[in-house]
Amino acid sequence: MDSIPENIRSDLRQFNLFPKELVFKNDRKGRYNIIGVNDSESYFVKINDPSVSEEHTQKFRKELEFYKTTQRSQLHPNYVDSNTNIMVLENLQAESLRYWIINYIENGSTNNDVVSDNFMRFVANLQKTIERLYFRSQVIPDSICEPNTRDVDENELFISHISNNCSRLFTSGPMNTSRVRIEQKWGSLLRTGYIKLFRQKLSTILSNTSYELDLEPVHSDLHQDNVLVSDENNVYIVDWENCRYGFWISDVAFLLATIFALLRNYPNHYEKIDQAFSEIIIQYEKEAFPIFDWVRMSMKNAISTNRRFHHNPSHHQLIYGSGKVNTQMMSILPTLLHERVNI
Repeated sequence: MDSIPENIRSDLRQFNLFPKELVFKNDRKGRYNIIGVNDSESYFVKINDPSVSEEHTQKFRKELEFYKTTQRSQLHPNYVDSNTNIMVLENLQAESLRYWIINYIENGSTNNDVVSDNFMRFVANLQKTIERLYFRSQVIPDSICEPNTRDVDENELFISHISNNCSRLFTSGPMNTSRVRIEQKWGSLLRTGYIKLFRQKLSTILSNTSYELDLEPVHSDLHQDNVLVSDENNVYIVDWENCRYGFWISDVAFLLATIFALLRNYPNHYEKIDQAFSEIIIQYEKEAFPIFDWVRMSMKNAISTNRRFHHNPSHHQLIYGSGKVNTQMMSILPTLLHERVNI
């Protein structure tokens, strides 16, 4: 706890809280996530150091406005208190979806890829959370999204958002070693080719469908570390600072791809989640399903080439496999060129 600056500690004392555990620290952003306690309760506290980054200070204040505006929601931790640079939230007894799945695997629950009742309860709650977020009513207030993005061509912006997310899936991820970085240099040219073909194919798909894309407030950073699973298998979403006008297809497909990265060796388990998401989309946005289905496939292909997401349960860490360039990167290019999509 000595890494928390004294000015931050002083601000924390304004809430009669004392730091108990440092959960997350990012010096580049000037961010600290800690567990703060008083005599009887513990809270999750997000702290921003405004002297470090103006950009991330603005994002922090955007997220603070989100929590103030959407209090008492089943989708996220409840807002408790705040000042300009400190946000006090409910301390959920939960862990990130990534570590929930890793622990589930390591505890032997995926034995022979037989899906347990506990996993199905989690799937049902994840399905309800995604349904509440994007298909029942607007959750994210317009006030925290950039207004100017509405004055654009929706199809072009959709292609840009989806392409950017696919590109992220090629290179981002928790694992970052020198061998991974070397391999990524070799793969960068193939990634560029894939994204170029991807954009062309997606443009063709959109021109052959009657489904009209609509910009709406979205989370825009929905992945396995921004989804929490509680001890009761309830599902929550966190880190709302990147909310913007965008497209639910991009968010939902991106989340599915990051889940696939963890469950790629357990197809029966992944299929249950994939099926749950498909059921929601067919119920609420049936005309969009062919577009979503193709985007989902493309994002799965992208993350399949990224060794930064490969998980080795026996070591409780993410690994990158061998040092050879992933040959799957080569195989998906002709797939993208020749695959038929029925709209």
